[in-house]
Amino acid sequence: MNKLKAKEIIKIMEEQIAPPHLAEDWDSPGLKTGSSENMVDKVLVCLDVTTDVVKEAVEKGCNMIISHHPFIFKGISDMVEENVPAVCAAVRAGITVFSAHTNLDYAPNGINDSLAAAIGLKDIVKDLDGKHTYGNTQTKMTVKELAEDVKARLGVPAVKIILPKGKSMDDHISRVGVSCGAFDSKTYWFDKCGIEVLVTGELKHFDCIDLERQSIITIGAGHYFTEYPGVIKLAEMLNECGIICEVSEKDRNMYSVV
Repeated sequence: MNKLKAKEIIKIMEEQIAPPHLAEDWDSPGLKTGSSENMVDKVLVCLDVTTDVVKEAVEKGCNMIISHHPFIFKGISDMVEENVPAVCAAVRAGITVFSAHTNLDYAPNGINDSLAAAIGLKDIVKDLDGKHTYGNTQTKMTVKELAEDVKARLGVPAVKIILPKGKSMDDHISRVGVSCGAFDSKTYWFDKCGIEVLVTGELKHFDCIDLERQSIITIGAGHYFTEYPGVIKLAEMLNECGIICEVSEKDRNMYSVV
């Protein structure tokens, strides 16, 4: 296939994969470094742009990176190596960096849908707003069985569980909602969609209190682990569009469990 300009790949991202209008108002997806006019040899897909990922891109001949998390999120007042090393490394290497964040979370076949598929749910659908994803377990299973299954399927060292009063690890459930990465604090869709268990990445303390109050069993499987399946899916979709790309091998979970 003929090489594409970065702007042509961005057009595919925005029109076919992760439409910008799906992004939250506070979010900052889009082109972060480089030029949209650059001819792209190969794309490296990742969750986070770090100096290691930029180095990997250079070594693999990838002059464009598509990340999930924007590495320029809020306004920066300088481009100093000590403050924004990954940004400096990308600019120095002439790499075009593009990010699709919450718009990729909510998109069809995006991060949330990929998480639902990765933990083995069936009948996967979105709520009426089209942002929250849920489905059913393959068979009725206990909370403990689901937690162990999520842990195994995502390769998580450990999961955290919110078990509200009156609930038990032996309760049988089937309807599961997912919220990848950091839980967005939105609970209005639980009752409407009949959610019995929420699988998410990470939770703020007061979100935990609210979920316990609303009697929602919650499994926290970690930010990285709940979003990485969507990175793999993104690379698959780009390849299907004829774009030569691969998934970063330098993306990693930052936490260790002792």
